Amino acid sequence: MRRLCYVASPSYSGSTLLTLLLNTHPGVATVGELKGRLYDARTPPRRCSCGAAMETCDFWHDVADRLAASEIPLDPRDLDTDFRAPGRPVVDALFRARVRGPGFEALRRTGLRHWPGAARERARLLARNAAVVEAICAVSGGPVFVDASKDAARLAFLMEAGAFEVRVLHLVRDGRGVAWSARRRDGVSIRSAARHWRRTHDAFLPLLDRLGEKAVHVVHYEDLAARSRETLARVLDFLGLPTDGASLSFRDSPHHVLGNPMRFLASDAIVVDERWRTALSPEDLSVFERVAGARNRAFGYQS
Repeated sequence: MRRLCYVASPSYSGSTLLTLLLNTHPGVATVGELKGRLYDARTPPRRCSCGAAMETCDFWHDVADRLAASEIPLDPRDLDTDFRAPGRPVVDALFRARVRGPGFEALRRTGLRHWPGAARERARLLARNAAVVEAICAVSGGPVFVDASKDAARLAFLMEAGAFEVRVLHLVRDGRGVAWSARRRDGVSIRSAARHWRRTHDAFLPLLDRLGEKAVHVVHYEDLAARSRETLARVLDFLGLPTDGASLSFRDSPHHVLGNPMRFLASDAIVVDERWRTALSPEDLSVFERVAGARNRAFGYQS
């Protein structure tokens, strides 16, 4: 059974850095966010992190050829691996709804079983994800696939698929840093960013409990950036891979990673980003504390 490592984190927690570092290891195959939604999708031609347009990238053509041999079409502009159902509002809502408590999740499962076409579409997407993962691993040569999609509902679907041995890297960054990054990049308020950070972790935590301690490894962004070699070695050991096969010079390796704009930067310098410490005002910090302070402290970050 294919080992699939899922990165569980909110955005702006360091998942692209983690993915690029892991991708330097010959035992890892990854394209970053397998759900296939590109940050630069509104600016054609869409670009792979190798620099080529998605439509002309040799890697994606090789993946498409592998799938074509099994009569599975692949358009690199839309991997069709995200759990979405455009044009079918109820099914789409069942797929996209945020992971909540046991009662809500029971209703979701009931809806997916009984709403017309929902079970069939879920089965199709699970089979397609499994096929795309196998094709990417065949082209890359790595036995462990890393999916950095960071979506809790997607993790739940993959856990229930039965096609993967799922392991999770729970990537945690001080929520104040995440909130500052979200405000700086997306223009959202600290309150909104803090709420999203808290809710994302709250959605993942019950799933991680279901998997159990042996299948979950916690990675702190600050450790990854400040003590990269040691932190990466622990991650590789958790994944069952040799700990000496990765490189911190991640720009020297070819990448075909979908994710945030960091994938296009030229530098491979790894520096802890704690600009939030001077950028957030006392009022900002007070807002964050009210919304998400308790969760942040539970992760080991003091006020």
